[in-house]
Amino acid sequence: MTTPTVTKAKAPKPYPANVRVDSHIRNQINALLNLGLADSARDLLETLVQMEIERLNQDELKRYTDMLDILEAKDAMKQRK
Repeated sequence: MTTPTVTKAKAPKPYPANVRVDSHIRNQINALLNLGLADSARDLLETLVQMEIERLNQDELKRYTDMLDILEAKDAMKQRK
């Protein structure tokens, strides 16, 4: 089986955004940071997201990449305004 070739749109420059979580998840993130698993919440979340991406099968990875490209293009359009 061959790995699908995924073309990636040029990602826009990242800008600050918030992700809402409840206090329990916030406390879990802070506890993991306290253990030294990452330098920041951003770094920890980036690592956890990457771990999940690596677990995707080929079909899920294709769907994920397609959706990510759409969302990145939407962000790029917002930044051009």
